Amino acid sequence: MKTWIRWLLLALSIGGGFEGIALNFQFLSLPEFKQPVYVALIGISIILYGFVFVSGLLFADDPNCSAPLLISLCLQIPTISSPILVYRFLSGFPFVLSVTGGKLNTMVRVGGEWQFNLFQELPWEGGINLCALISLILLIRYRRRNLPDPLESHKTGLKFWNFVVSGSKAK
Repeated sequence: MKTWIRWLLLALSIGGGFEGIALNFQFLSLPEFKQPVYVALIGISIILYGFVFVSGLLFADDPNCSAPLLISLCLQIPTISSPILVYRFLSGFPFVLSVTGGKLNTMVRVGGEWQFNLFQELPWEGGINLCALISLILLIRYRRRNLPDPLESHKTGLKFWNFVVSGSKAK
């Protein structure tokens, strides 16, 4: 993987996850968010941002440990709004393209945002976080190039998924 791509993924995951954790802890100190339902939602948000943060740390420690980072990027791609459900979880540097009422909208932000609503009178909207989608594509391309082929691993004795696979020697 090119160094700049790896650094970009690390900055978006570690920086975005840390920022999300810090901001959500601030919400817990505000008196209007002391109700149990708000505390639970903020706790879930802290867990999600913590997952993004830890997935970046795991990727920094071992670039082959990219599955958690893949999951955290997938969680950040869709944005959905309807009168039934609203889901938005953004971290790092979100660039969202969305369609609301037939109009194309864009949103660019430094930092994160999360929103989860049930049964609210909100408009229909669907969108994607292009920054997370592009990061996911770059990470998938990297993984395809660098993960060992499981069919070839028996020949070389490579470590694959914490198991050492060694094949029989042909004589």
